[in-house]
Amino acid sequence: MLGMPKNIKNIQVKGSLKKRQGMLPIRKDLPINELIIYFEATLLQLF
Repeated sequence: MLGMPKNIKNIQVKGSLKKRQGMLPIRKDLPINELIIYFEATLLQLF
């Protein structure tokens, strides 16, 4: 039972990320490090 909420959360995060990737303009000129920070910040907003 304890594992179930995590799985549900993961599915919701994946769905939200797909939606956000569609909404957020992802700049192609950002270096990889900045992209990682950008995605970490985006992920933090989901929780």
